[in-house]
Amino acid sequence: MKQELEYKGIVLDTMVLIFFILLTAVFLFFIANVENLHKLMDKKGLFETILLVCISFFYLFIFTLRRMFEIKKIHKRANTDFLVDVFNRRKGIQLIKKAINEKIDCSLVIFDIDDFKKINDDFGHVFGDAVLQELAGLIKAFNRKSDVLIRWGGDEFVILCYHTLAQEAYQLAQRLREKIQNHPFSNGFFITASFGVGALEHDKDLKEQIDTIDKNMYKSKEAGKNRVYM
Repeated sequence: MKQELEYKGIVLDTMVLIFFILLTAVFLFFIANVENLHKLMDKKGLFETILLVCISFFYLFIFTLRRMFEIKKIHKRANTDFLVDVFNRRKGIQLIKKAINEKIDCSLVIFDIDDFKKINDDFGHVFGDAVLQELAGLIKAFNRKSDVLIRWGGDEFVILCYHTLAQEAYQLAQRLREKIQNHPFSNGFFITASFGVGALEHDKDLKEQIDTIDKNMYKSKEAGKNRVYM
């Protein structure tokens, strides 16, 4: 909500500035052509008028450029989890809905770290955050170019696999599970993760489908953790 208000404020500021600069340009043109018509015949007067208009539009260009960068930053802040530098849940849901609406065959891989609470309790939240950051970097390097990594919340992540059927996503999750369990994290620390996998269907309720895949992950945990369930 805060980001939306900031965005609307920037757009409004830009529109107001454009209005006043255009109004100034029209005013200068009116003076040059009506009240001081003879100045148009004078090269110096014409040059000064054109110069003022050019300076006004130059400042408009600089101002608009700065605003565009600010808008881009706001969009990034609204869509990114800054701890691990991947898309957040809000953006992830948008991408999943878009894929379903466009009838793209997709699968979801949902997973979280086994016993992550114990890691935080034993080593502290700073260490836990470092593990999450390293894990995100590991997954981004592992993923295919078409895969999208999303931090769903806490230590839970989602991979949106475009143009991927459930069986292929299952195999991908198995390879990632092995990659994680064999990777030495900070100070030689090792972790494991439990996975749930499922294909998205275009004609079914999205929330129910995500809940089903999430339950698959918990079935992996109930079966002993460090597993993939589909």
